[in-house]
Amino acid sequence: MKWWLVTVAFSGVLAFDFSRGSLELLRNDSESLFNHAYRSYMEHGFPQDEVRPMACEGVTRDKDETNLGRNDLMGGWPVTLIDTLDTLAVMGRKEEFSEGVNLVLKHVKNFDYDATVQVFETTIRTLGGLLAAHMYASSPDLGMQIDGYRGQLLTLATDLGNRLLQAFEGSDHGIPHPRVNLRRGIRPIGGKYITEACAAGGGSLLLEFGLLSKLTRDPKYIDAAEKSFFAIWELRSARDLIPMGIDQNTLRITSAMSGVGASADSYYEYALKWYLMSGDERFWDVYSRSRRAIDTWNTHPDTWHHYNVHYVTGEGVAPWIDSLSAFFPTLDVLTGNLKRAIRTHLTHMKLWNTYAGIPERWRFTDSQVDLEWYPLRPELIESTYYLYRATRDVFYLQCGRKIMADLNLRNKVECGYAGTQNVKTGELADRMESFFMSETAKYLYLLFDTDNGLNNDSRQFIWSTEGHPLYFDDRVLANSYSEKLPRQPSKGLEDVNGTALVCPKFNHPTGPFSVIGAWPHMYDLNARYKYEKPWYLRPRTNRPWSTLLRKLRNDGTAVVKKGMMADAEMEPGFYKRYVAGSKPTCAAILDGDMHDVSFGTDTTSVYPPLYQEPDAKTGYMEFESLDGVKITLVARDNYFWVLNVNGVGCSGANVDWYYNVPNDVINMNMETGYLNFRGRDVPNIRIGKVIVDGGNGIEVSDSEPLKKGGLKKKMWPVA
Repeated sequence: MKWWLVTVAFSGVLAFDFSRGSLELLRNDSESLFNHAYRSYMEHGFPQDEVRPMACEGVTRDKDETNLGRNDLMGGWPVTLIDTLDTLAVMGRKEEFSEGVNLVLKHVKNFDYDATVQVFETTIRTLGGLLAAHMYASSPDLGMQIDGYRGQLLTLATDLGNRLLQAFEGSDHGIPHPRVNLRRGIRPIGGKYITEACAAGGGSLLLEFGLLSKLTRDPKYIDAAEKSFFAIWELRSARDLIPMGIDQNTLRITSAMSGVGASADSYYEYALKWYLMSGDERFWDVYSRSRRAIDTWNTHPDTWHHYNVHYVTGEGVAPWIDSLSAFFPTLDVLTGNLKRAIRTHLTHMKLWNTYAGIPERWRFTDSQVDLEWYPLRPELIESTYYLYRATRDVFYLQCGRKIMADLNLRNKVECGYAGTQNVKTGELADRMESFFMSETAKYLYLLFDTDNGLNNDSRQFIWSTEGHPLYFDDRVLANSYSEKLPRQPSKGLEDVNGTALVCPKFNHPTGPFSVIGAWPHMYDLNARYKYEKPWYLRPRTNRPWSTLLRKLRNDGTAVVKKGMMADAEMEPGFYKRYVAGSKPTCAAILDGDMHDVSFGTDTTSVYPPLYQEPDAKTGYMEFESLDGVKITLVARDNYFWVLNVNGVGCSGANVDWYYNVPNDVINMNMETGYLNFRGRDVPNIRIGKVIVDGGNGIEVSDSEPLKKGGLKKKMWPVA
């Protein structure tokens, strides 16, 4: 059986190109991954909470109420189906979506369950799943409207929301009890009340409670969520760091650690996302101050990851990376900080390449795995999806293809996908949590389905921390309000996005190009961190498929330059095809008067830095060429003006950014010396020529630039 699974898993996945046809194959493969998980659950698990993918049987709550590992997540209803409904909608499977909704309504009449569940997990999985599915079922704008649907999912969501509000009762400060019995309110577990909460649990209810308030026009849900959020913020230190662990009853700090991983991750996520959806500046203030604190205390100039510190002193206390922190690049993408997003993602992708999964906790000081399991978490593929949508760099398609291949090879079993119990040995765990279909499979599908409506949707929606698309757009909401309440007038947003090739003097390649793959710092990871040799490159005798596995991956390295090797950073052939074999190109993403112009990289001559800070003395940003550079232009009067370069903003429209650019690479106005874009001059880019003295590249003097004001600078030799 295992050999058959391996053969099927790699059908259509190993072709080394990302043409439209290949992307369709990858999309189909990702849908096949979802199908195997979904049909296994529906056949062997439904209507219970989950399916055991190895035993091929359903599983629900444990009668032992102290088994929080199960009972926190399982209330006795088909949570896997509820969590998965909008994945069916995202994939355009209207008939199955309608069938799934009807099955939920048949088996869940209300949430009058004598079950104590975790408030946070029930909110993001069940409440979020119901709300997202309700909007698809009710709104004609989303293309999944169900004939005869009368808002029953919203009725269920409202019932659940009211029961979850019991967790806030008796809380003077507003932080909810971490667990609540849906029928009887706050109850002891095993004879005692468990009051230890975390920042993420109490601060990550905003999106779901906010949407429920909007749909029911009842502010009590969002009022409770906001009160809890700010109560946690009030516990911050003078350094603006929040503690991870809090006693809900006394507000005593139970964990003084502060970081971006488990127990804190979605607090920052929801601060930013609720600001984006609500426009409430208070949440931007929290996010921006938190982010400054994280950049000051939780990072180091020599590292690309975040680590845990004491929230009062800012001193490092836990030198590990946990798997949940792999989501953090998504926040940097949303705020335009691509430099940080790319670096953090590479660190986690390297971990995946080492273990074919991200261990729950990895200690970077001595490269040891502290917690060995990988329960099919989605955070890395989520970041990969965000970065691909932001950069369109094929490197991230390769990352997604590799993750999908590893899941099929290592985790696919008879009745679904089993989590990895030990990433170092390959031992599996007989569990497939609902987020595998709600997030992991969904983000893989969307990564490869480039034409999916959600990838080009200008309406106001946001991904929840459970991967549910939650719409706050008036056009969608117009048909989704409670029938007992008046509808709001709809208000549309014009979609002005489009793409076009510019810089006609460029020799456009026939295929895509990877700027990330051409970035030399990508290959610094082995020097920065002492990763173990990938498990699949070590000799093994107790796996019948180990020989095939080594054959497929043993050459997963890339020759970069001067003979330097990088273990499993890229697939065989990727570097040759998408980096060294490509010619420069230039494309612009148009959005009204805003233009993002990305220049390709001529890797046959130079490896340019992907990012460059302005010189502290001159205020200029200098590049040896525009290769690999992304600039944002805005049309004003008869000119284009540079707003930022590679995410670094200009302080004003007339700030000069200095480039040394070969004259035959871009269009220039030879009279003014300005870059010329679509027939308009760009005054705040100055063009110069480079003459390398003696050929060694030590001192460089600018020739007389086309605009006056030459500079002197140092330039390192080009290999």
